[in-house]
Amino acid sequence: MTKLPRVILVALLVLVAGGSAAWAGQGPATPVPIKGHFTGVNGVDVEAPECPDWAEIRFYDTGTGTMSHLGKVDYMTSNCTSVSTGRIEGTITFTAANGDVLVIEHTGTPDIAPDWLSVTTYYEWTVVDDDALHDSTGRFDGATGSGTSVSEAGIPPAPEVSEFWLEGAITYDASNRSNR
Repeated sequence: MTKLPRVILVALLVLVAGGSAAWAGQGPATPVPIKGHFTGVNGVDVEAPECPDWAEIRFYDTGTGTMSHLGKVDYMTSNCTSVSTGRIEGTITFTAANGDVLVIEHTGTPDIAPDWLSVTTYYEWTVVDDDALHDSTGRFDGATGSGTSVSEAGIPPAPEVSEFWLEGAITYDASNRSNR
């Protein structure tokens, strides 16, 4: 009779230990939706530093917003842009209040208003991790995911205010607090 309770106790310990391992660092096995809204100020650097030869200008944007899984964030965008071909490639770095960083890279197609005072750009994005220049950190270290975004921005001399929306899905380890 004493063996049965001992067997049950061992089985419960194995179950709890296995569950604890899953909670302690495995993260979700399936992608979760992500969505955000952001506002900022943009500018253009006609020198295009840090861009490939095909880029005539570097567009940058900084601001704040709210994003699911991060809460309130600061962000910084850096885009390499070819005016002649309409090609846009860049990165956005989102920093959460606790210091966790999510980096995405995106490619876009601009739609410039007929009055040349604003531009709407449609992007496709993917999460960046383990890149030499950009790296997601904290709970987003090792993250994967993709989605779309839309930005609206003024073109100088119009007010250089920007706004963008992002949505998609990411997979990440919510319990990871290393690599900040």
